[in-house]
Amino acid sequence: MMFREDKATAMAVFFLKQAPDQRLDDLVLMKLMVIAERKNMAMHTSLITGARFASMQNGPVLSEVLDLFREQKPTGLWGRCIGYVPHKGRGTPSNHLVLKNDLDLSQHLSEHELKLLESVWHEFGHKRKWTLVGITHEFPEWDRTCQATKSSRPINLEDVFHLGLGDPADRARERAQEIEYFEEVAA
Repeated sequence: MMFREDKATAMAVFFLKQAPDQRLDDLVLMKLMVIAERKNMAMHTSLITGARFASMQNGPVLSEVLDLFREQKPTGLWGRCIGYVPHKGRGTPSNHLVLKNDLDLSQHLSEHELKLLESVWHEFGHKRKWTLVGITHEFPEWDRTCQATKSSRPINLEDVFHLGLGDPADRARERAQEIEYFEEVAA
């Protein structure tokens, strides 16, 4: 699959622009992005960011987006638009991301993608960090052993469709292959 940093950045910018003080806890932003990517898969059999899903201790993540969160000095569009502020100990805010520079979202996201992000924000944007983590812990494709072992395991698209979204196994396989085909063609 082909990760699209510009679309991931635009998605993160969208959510940060909605948030008070244009800042979100890192877990909150990641969960909103996972929910949005998953909803897009359900509705359109496609990915917005092209990021791979993975199971981790606090639920599913988008692997390449997590890499951007963790970069010390991110470059590219992400680095120009989004800043990471690490937790500095007791009495300080937890890890969070802040909007450094705005972005013309319509240059990176379709009208349908923007409407989808808006619906995700309206449904989930007011929820607290651990509530969102709990919601994503209910996603059947998430490997619960990652919580106890503090490990990471890939989640394949077929499992998102079959286990997570309830498609029959053969339909889930077809939809996953369709995404993989179009991702390969786009690369």
